[in-house]
Amino acid sequence: MADYISLVVSPVGPPPGADVARPYPLESWETDRVAAARELVPCFWLCLFSTDDVVWVRREKSLDPILWASVSEIRERYMGRDALIRQVFDGNVEAWEKWGRVLDRLPADRWLAIDAAELHQAESLPLSERLETALSWFESDAAEGFDQLLDISQLIWNPDDRVLFADREDELEYRLIGQLWPRFEPK
Repeated sequence: MADYISLVVSPVGPPPGADVARPYPLESWETDRVAAARELVPCFWLCLFSTDDVVWVRREKSLDPILWASVSEIRERYMGRDALIRQVFDGNVEAWEKWGRVLDRLPADRWLAIDAAELHQAESLPLSERLETALSWFESDAAEGFDQLLDISQLIWNPDDRVLFADREDELEYRLIGQLWPRFEPK
């Protein structure tokens, strides 16, 4: 199975409940994909979602977790969490602001979805549990949520400098916001 993770602006909303037959949310590679990553979920993607956004879809033989929220909710969360992100990650504010400019380019009537089904294949702890723990940090300020948020994104945090690091310096922005598709590149 491929190990790419997609952030897409879906024309359809999330399915209600679990175990719902729903087609893959990407209708068109060129028009719906906002960003992509490989083997990780970029940190700032997760900063836009909450635990209530985890939904399940059945595809082929598996039941996969997807994060799904309306673009208006996403923009509200960006603004609502802006002060927190700036305080915690003040060494990475430039990347956070770039991410905000990407969000401004999303169609207002769409849904934003993280399809990370491929990740759960290689992990001992189910992806749904990892996502729930990571996203719980925004509601509970729990240390384990923060640690999982960084772990999913493969980032290291220096509390003295409040800055994030990647294994390679040239990969930091990739692990924060992924590879952007040209039509969503910030101006």
